Amino acid sequence: MTTADEAEDSDVNVSVGEVTELDVKPDELVYSGDPGEFNTTDASGFEAIELANIGSEEINQISARATMPDENPFGSGDSDVYNTGNFIKMWTDSAANVSFASDLDVSDSSNDISPHYLNRVEYREEDVPSYIQTLEDSEGVVDESDVTELGSDGAADVGRFRAGDVEYFYVLYHEDSGSNTCSGSDSELWVGTDGHTSTELGTFDFTDDSAEDVEAYDIADGGAFGVVDTTVEVGDEEYTVHTYCDEDNRNDGHTIRTRFNVEVTSPVTDVGDQDENTQDNGPSRYILDSDSAALQPGASFPLDVGIEIPFGVAEGEIDQGTMTIEAANTE
Repeated sequence: MTTADEAEDSDVNVSVGEVTELDVKPDELVYSGDPGEFNTTDASGFEAIELANIGSEEINQISARATMPDENPFGSGDSDVYNTGNFIKMWTDSAANVSFASDLDVSDSSNDISPHYLNRVEYREEDVPSYIQTLEDSEGVVDESDVTELGSDGAADVGRFRAGDVEYFYVLYHEDSGSNTCSGSDSELWVGTDGHTSTELGTFDFTDDSAEDVEAYDIADGGAFGVVDTTVEVGDEEYTVHTYCDEDNRNDGHTIRTRFNVEVTSPVTDVGDQDENTQDNGPSRYILDSDSAALQPGASFPLDVGIEIPFGVAEGEIDQGTMTIEAANTE
């Protein structure tokens, strides 16, 4: 007797919820190096982080930020005061191979960018090198006639834009009793264009903003900060720069340069700035910010990362510091 096989189909329907979730791996990076070194490979051989959309919605906006020290660590002799987030650089060479590379909004002119700090804070120098010349008199006062945009008697804060084995001195001229943002018509940021290294003095004279090795920038009101109203060149790198001057404690005064963090938060005040102020006044951008293309569920792409250790970092293990990648579906 022959038995006939029978089969019957059952329809299966699945409803997937709306989930926006980005996975970033590896979730720990371990580096070593000496002051002045740029290290692009961690202890496990990782040279990039991989961003994967593990949710169900497309992701059309991605930003990045890194932690920063809440006081000036240089001169402390204590490695615990430093923050590794202040060492992190990111670039997009590896991402150039992904299918939607042209939509990575990390540069004004192309989808490809050289290593830049996500964000980095620099504090006012309490002990200014004796060779640095500013417009301050013996009492630390700058006369209004000496600085074009200085509205009244003011002060000069000296700092360094550190970049591994080179430093670019800057002077922030601001009204002594003015706003904590150091912004508006009463302030200017003068940046030396010649780098200070172990063999070269670099720009040291900040008494003439028409000098060939000095670039002067106006500062706009950015809300929680001042923000330089155009791109600031630091060596071969370009940043948006925020300024903060503390009337009560001048040593808390600081600058923050950013390329990938569009909503900068001061490590001193925990107050942030709005993304439009950052994007309208320099090159800082979202990593991805597109209405026409997005990172689809199941897709991923890499971002190159590394650390740059400036001169003058105390020896020891620095174990505090994080990099955060944020994703959103803005539609």
